[in-house]
Amino acid sequence: MQARGAHPARTVVLLPYAQLMPQAARSWARLHPAGFAPRFETTQNWCRSLGQHSPGPTDYSGDVALDALTARALLEQAGLGID
Repeated sequence: MQARGAHPARTVVLLPYAQLMPQAARSWARLHPAGFAPRFETTQNWCRSLGQHSPGPTDYSGDVALDALTARALLEQAGLGID
């Protein structure tokens, strides 16, 4: 943010897991107690909040059963199918 001159209140920090969001917010508050905080999101949460992304047939969904089927189809397409 500093290198780009971005204001924290207008910044989104993407995290790999939703479980890290509270920890990131606490760490930010501890380091910058009197300032603005960025928004901490995962890519899925951020896309959902924008309401613009609809996952495609080969996108990761977070649903174990659906993702297992997707993985199998992708492996088969790559010639690595399990018979």
